Amino acid sequence: MNDEGSEALLQQFEETLERFRALWLRMRLSDLLFIAAINGHAIAGGLELAAACDLRFAANNPELQIGASEMKLFGVMPSGGGGVQYITRLMGPSAALHFLLEAEPCDPATAHALGLVDRLCAPEALVDDTLSFARRVAKRAGRVGVNAAKRLTLDASTMQFEDAIEFDRSVHWDSMRRGGFLPGIEAFVARFG
Repeated sequence: MNDEGSEALLQQFEETLERFRALWLRMRLSDLLFIAAINGHAIAGGLELAAACDLRFAANNPELQIGASEMKLFGVMPSGGGGVQYITRLMGPSAALHFLLEAEPCDPATAHALGLVDRLCAPEALVDDTLSFARRVAKRAGRVGVNAAKRLTLDASTMQFEDAIEFDRSVHWDSMRRGGFLPGIEAFVARFG
């Protein structure tokens, strides 16, 4: 490959990563809940996409590999699509740094222990478990409740504590006004009051 070809490939890769960053940020800011159901290898960009989701459920299959192997393969950090930021928020800075520098994939059970995966499921039940959880949450909380939970756990966790407390108050009261709190209280009082 000549230099012009390499530079063109690098430019295309950067343009693709810009689209990944924009998509993953839209997912994080959305009031929808994104759950990755991992039932295959999640390596490099696959892990970054899963990490950008709000939750990650994985098939408890020791044959599956989850990892960021770019450092081992290319001597560079993962793609630049923002995945390092999501991985670091899941694992914590020191564990993420070690994981990224070691660049060795792990099985889903190890990924669960590291904080990369939120729930392990039997491989044959992964999709059903994921959909069941999503339906239960949607029925219970609706968009307003899901959005409030996302904001208060994902966004507030990166704020200074005093700012997070104020943010918590404002999101809480807004979701109570717009969500199902008042009808829920009325139904509770009617049933048990």
